[in-house]
This record gives sequence, C-alpha cells and structure tokens, in this order.
Amino acid sequence: MRFTARLALFALAVSWFAAGCDRAPGSGAAKSKILVYTAMEADQVAPIFAAFHKDHPEIEATPVRDSTGVIISRLLAEANDPRADVIWGTAVTSMLVAEKRGLFAPYAPAGLEHIAPRFRDEQSPPRWVGTGVFMTAFAANTTELKRRNVPVPKSFEDLAAPALRGQVVMPNPASSGTGYVTVCGILQTRGEESGWAYLDRLHQNVAQYTHSGSKPATMASAGEYAVGVSMDARVLAEKRRGAPVEVVFPTEKSGWDLEAMALVNKKDVKPAAKVFIDWAASSAAFTLYAKYAAVVSHDGFQQVPPGYPPNAAEQLAPIDFRKAAEDRDRILTEWNRRYGGKSEPK
Repeated sequence: MRFTARLALFALAVSWFAAGCDRAPGSGAAKSKILVYTAMEADQVAPIFAAFHKDHPEIEATPVRDSTGVIISRLLAEANDPRADVIWGTAVTSMLVAEKRGLFAPYAPAGLEHIAPRFRDEQSPPRWVGTGVFMTAFAANTTELKRRNVPVPKSFEDLAAPALRGQVVMPNPASSGTGYVTVCGILQTRGEESGWAYLDRLHQNVAQYTHSGSKPATMASAGEYAVGVSMDARVLAEKRRGAPVEVVFPTEKSGWDLEAMALVNKKDVKPAAKVFIDWAASSAAFTLYAKYAAVVSHDGFQQVPPGYPPNAAEQLAPIDFRKAAEDRDRILTEWNRRYGGKSEPK
C-alpha cells in the first residue's frame, strides 16, 4: 500500500472515530472515546481490544493500525494538534524519537511495580512502559531449501552464504520496527564497521526489503523465497498454521525491541486514556500479551510459549535503545544509500 494511501486510511479512521456513536448500547450514558495508534499485528490487536471493551464498556477505544514507520510519522506530523490519545504496541526505539519531541505525557500506570525497570522509561513518572518483546527470527522454507539442496540457515552468517543469493527477504528498517531492530542488533553487536561490512554481504542475497515486518515470513511460507527475516510471533504463527517453515532464532542472538505504550501529550489528557493505559499494564492484559511474546515485562508472567528457546530472555542481543534512537536518522540515511534500491515500492 502506498504511503499516501495509508495516511488516507488514517484520516478515514479518525473521521469515523469523530462521527461515531457516543452512547453505550442500551443505555443513555455517554461513552468516552479515545483513539489508539498501534503497530501491533492486526490479529493480536482484535482480541486485545475485545477484552478491553468487555472490561470497560463505558469506553469506545478505536485502534488505528499500521507499520511502525507510518505510526511514528503520523504522530510527528500531528505534533501541534495530536489526534491520538494513546500510542500502544509500538517499537520503543521509534517511540523514543517522539519522546524526544515531548510528545508523551508522564504517567505511572497502576501496577507499575510489576514492570521490570529494564522494560520501562527510567524517568519517574515514566513517559513510556513496555509490554512485550519482539525479536528477530527466520522463517526458513524447508521445501524450497531442500529443492535447492541448501541447509537451513542457523545464523546470520549462514544467511549470507552464496547459496542463498536472491533467496532472502527482510524488512526495510525505515518503515518496519522489526527491520530497524534487526539492523541495530547487527551494528551494535558487531560494531559499525564490521556490521556494515556484513550487511553489504547479506545485501547480495536479499531479493527485496519489505515495508512490513511480518511480510517476509508470509512470503517465505508461501514459497516465494527460501528465507524470510521477520519477527518471532509471525514466524511462529506461520509454522502453527501448517506452512513448511522451520523457525530459526539466530545463533548470534536476536535483535529485539519492546512493544510499548504511552499517553500522548495533549492539552487535555482524557481520563479514559489513563484507564486504557492502566488496563494495558494489568495482569488481564498481560495474560493476552504472553500468548504472543516469549518475554514480557510483567514479573508475574515468565512461562515461555512453545516454539521458543527455553531461556528466551538469553536470546536477546545487548541493545542500547537510547543509542538506537539517537542514531536512527544517521543509520537509515546510510542504509538507504547502500541498499534502498531493493526496497519494496511504496
């Protein structure tokens, strides 16, 4: 979908939100309305919002979903007149760009003591709070790899092997949070000089850089390409639905990011927006997050879902989120100069 078309969908959603029903069905009570921007996967957004509406029927929370890059661009474009009340389920490395502009209001949700300091803003009160981790994983199509007599890649080094020339798809870091944390993981763990040298080699094997973090997994599962570099939850979902893919967590560890939430800093912050943040930090919400993430920020949810390494937290590469945010423009400019020619058309 073209970027302008995506923005048009945002405008349509906002118009619907403004004109929608403002009374609870079957009652005379007015419903509070909030607009929530999110980059979380669509099949995750629906059940989570259904649970929120069940617990809080007095609030009409409307999600507007797109890729991380589109969400943050929209938030920045609306900085002088914010439309959204909450940003939720969006990569914190991208959210920090908006935080630096003062676009988030400080707020400590109920139950903050259960959120590990590693997974929330160090300021008090915090400007953002993390919910679940998403990490880099490979969707390796075993049928295609066998047909080409190529072993399943187990590492980033394997992914750069000449036998996979033109058979790898991965997300564009300028538009996808998954793409950016993958690139950051490589640059921060290898060092920039070695990291860029590796990405040069990997680029020889990449057929296309997609604007969606989940699309490489679906392309690989459909047999369009042999390997898709994607996010863990989407790769596992493709495996569960019966696609001929092996889920690979790279031996060098995975780039990762937090899906996080924040109150948008507006002249009048709606009480309903705070209710949403409180609920989104509650055990009820984390019961749902834990279905999609191997690592969540709440100390009461430590069980790892099937399909992950038993010590999933050890799979996470050491990532400095603040550095990733500060270096974002420079990294993306350099990435586009080197590799932008293979990017999926907008």
